[in-house]
Amino acid sequence: MSNPYATPNSFDSGQDPISQPHQKFGGIGRLTFFGFMLGIAITGSYLIKRGEFFGNPWFWLFAGILPAYLRLKNIGMNPKLSFLLLAPIANCLIIFRCLIAQEGYIHTQKLDRVGKMNIVLAILGGATVAILLANSY
Repeated sequence: MSNPYATPNSFDSGQDPISQPHQKFGGIGRLTFFGFMLGIAITGSYLIKRGEFFGNPWFWLFAGILPAYLRLKNIGMNPKLSFLLLAPIANCLIIFRCLIAQEGYIHTQKLDRVGKMNIVLAILGGATVAILLANSY
């Protein structure tokens, strides 16, 4: 007869610990990241126009690194990639991934419904901006 209170010899839950659905990664979510970046963009552009002390564009560029650092941590990517915001084309890719991917995306490699909807909204928004710019000339 086996002892039900004995310590098991090995642990096998039958699941890969990385793919557990409730694993917490820390950092901030999509909506919080969007709010931070929108606030940084609006406040920075206003203060740059007024010529205030914090109107230096480099200050606002570096201010965006912290939310990106926390968001990349939430996605499961290396947070040090947030410094790619200083590179011209890489910053678009990093911000796009931060706005689209859900928590733990790097382990599942599948977007949820909100992420897919965000892609559609990004395409529509980009097309709208392109049309408005083309019609303004």
